[in-house]
Amino acid sequence: MERIQDLAVVYANGWIAIGLFLLDRLFPMAILLLSGAWAGLIERGLMAAAAFSPPRGGAPSPRRPVSPAPLILGGLAGILSVLAAALYPAPIPQIIAAMWAGALALVLLLPSGRWESVPGARMFLLGYALMLLLFRVFSAWTEAADPYRWAAVFGSTGEAREALARGRSLVHTVWTWLAWFGIPGGFAVWAFNRIAALGFSLADPRAGAAEILRQIRGRGASS
Repeated sequence: MERIQDLAVVYANGWIAIGLFLLDRLFPMAILLLSGAWAGLIERGLMAAAAFSPPRGGAPSPRRPVSPAPLILGGLAGILSVLAAALYPAPIPQIIAAMWAGALALVLLLPSGRWESVPGARMFLLGYALMLLLFRVFSAWTEAADPYRWAAVFGSTGEAREALARGRSLVHTVWTWLAWFGIPGGFAVWAFNRIAALGFSLADPRAGAAEILRQIRGRGASS
């Protein structure tokens, strides 16, 4: 009986450990899925729209050559976002996931002008991930600053330590404001302005997503 209880405890602990592991990586995995949907639907749809030529004289026109740069940049934004979400504690992973979900929903639901919104959304997503990763490098560099070498500048080792600590505190405060409120807030304002400027189809707000799928399938099949 005692052996059965021990096995039950080990079994339960194993499931708890798996659950905690998955919960800890929930948002990076969600960002991975959202960025995959972005690359598969939005970037491919943008490239299909750019390559499409209307038929002339009843005959299909050849597809225009299109640069793969948008797809590459979208994929890079996804990879960097997943990496940043794995390196930072809450609320950064949640903010990244919310921005990806918001960008995806914005482009899919816009009744018009959706492709014009893609570069701006991609810029926010890629720029935010780059800022997060670059700050990790900068933070590690400032933590490695040697106060003994800075003592010649500030007059003493104690003053050098205080100056470096104040500098790090100021930089961390500014970065926290940007990472938590500045850039996410700027993205929200930009998305609202896009919706307000282009209008919204209250009759069928999901028509945009269906149209994107139809374009990808139709134009992909004709290639």
